[in-house]
Amino acid sequence: MWDKGQKMMAIGMKRQFLGESMAIEISPDPAKKSEQLMANENLIKETNAGFLSLSTSHTTAFLKAINHGCLPDEQPPMEVRKDDPCWDLIQNGWSWLILSHLVEGQWPMLPTLLQGAMNSANSKAPNELELAAQLGHLYHFMKPRRKSKLPILASLKF
Repeated sequence: MWDKGQKMMAIGMKRQFLGESMAIEISPDPAKKSEQLMANENLIKETNAGFLSLSTSHTTAFLKAINHGCLPDEQPPMEVRKDDPCWDLIQNGWSWLILSHLVEGQWPMLPTLLQGAMNSANSKAPNELELAAQLGHLYHFMKPRRKSKLPILASLKF
């Protein structure tokens, strides 16, 4: 997070460079909520937010760290001038597309697919093992659990 944040600061933090920020509501269903939060356990201990980010997660974490005066572990401390544009984002926020938790209930794999797609421009290409794991994960979740009433899903063969 610090490495990406320092690169953003070197380029210049501007609202128009953030791209699309997307999150999904945390489910009110206790079992699903527990599943969602387990993956984000350490982050959730620090917040009462009702959303899980699907994109711009590193930017959000970096800006929260600056706001709270956190320092990187194995890098020199960062000093962010009070006139830096990042403070506008910290103090005023930016627009997010928020998906209802009902979307994940209908399409359980959608948040994972969106997160991968929305962050693909910021990621290194996966190696063969990572790609095989991603394909296996997608295959597992894309299998229809019951006969689909949607023609495109009903026609898929797994």
